[in-house]
Amino acid sequence: MKIVKKFFTTVFIIFFIAVFIYIFFVIYVIAYSKKNYQGTADAVLVLGAAQWNGRPSPILKERINHALKFIETRKTNYIIFTGGYGKNSPFAESIVSRDYSIKKGVSSDSILYENISNSTIENIYYAKKIFIKGNVKLVILVSDPMHMLRCKIIAYYFKINALSSPTQTSKFQSFKYKLRFASYEAYYILKFLFSAYVLNADVLR
Repeated sequence: MKIVKKFFTTVFIIFFIAVFIYIFFVIYVIAYSKKNYQGTADAVLVLGAAQWNGRPSPILKERINHALKFIETRKTNYIIFTGGYGKNSPFAESIVSRDYSIKKGVSSDSILYENISNSTIENIYYAKKIFIKGNVKLVILVSDPMHMLRCKIIAYYFKINALSSPTQTSKFQSFKYKLRFASYEAYYILKFLFSAYVLNADVLR
């Protein structure tokens, strides 16, 4: 009987700790979303998002427009676009982003991109190869506010010196949407941390 009681007590403690950690990260995601670096950097890294038949989706467009402000104010010399080809799509997110930026008046010489990634982890991993070639040492990460903490953690894992500058016009403005998005992000952050630091697994798989 004592063994059974001890077992259930242990299970309860583990469950309580897990819930506490999860809630902590939900709150942390929301708090971190308010960080908005507006200084200079070697490059701005735009995380990929959906494209619609060769045109940036509203979410991707907001990320691009936010990143373009750094070029326009001469706070950076390069924008790095990420994102590959979606399932059965002839268009890569990064190339759609590049073409949209050029139409907005950005010089093609200021645009770098990778077009083989299909996740946030891959976005950052393959972008790092561009950093190495271009001698990029400090980047500004651009994505939706609730996505920023996960991006920052992944960048840190890949030893990238990165700062956060989320879009300011995300559709996730209400507390309900923020909480839902933050809940998803907390799950993916914990999943990444567990795989990377506990299991020591290949995070790209």
